[in-house]
Amino acid sequence: MEFATTDDMEGMLARYDCWVFDCDGTLWKGNQVISGVREALQMLRDQGKQVLFVTNNSMKSRKSFKKKFDDLNLPVALEEIYSSSYSAAAYLQSVGFSKKASKG
Repeated sequence: MEFATTDDMEGMLARYDCWVFDCDGTLWKGNQVISGVREALQMLRDQGKQVLFVTNNSMKSRKSFKKKFDDLNLPVALEEIYSSSYSAAAYLQSVGFSKKASKG
């Protein structure tokens, strides 16, 4: 998304209290943080905005993603990270699903 003016950006910042970011390709590419990411995240936090991180990568745990954030020197709390596998497990737990899956 491009903003036509500084006023457009300021309007977005004023309008939204929670910002959600994908990880791979948005915050980093491989093992490199994308330029401006650290500053943007810090600016949002300085303005009291909630920042969350989502990924559809179901192969890694939230702890693995937390380690990647730490390795890239991006200060993020574990509770701010939501992977597709974590979200699916949380949903199943919330609806009382307790059966084990089996290959058939």
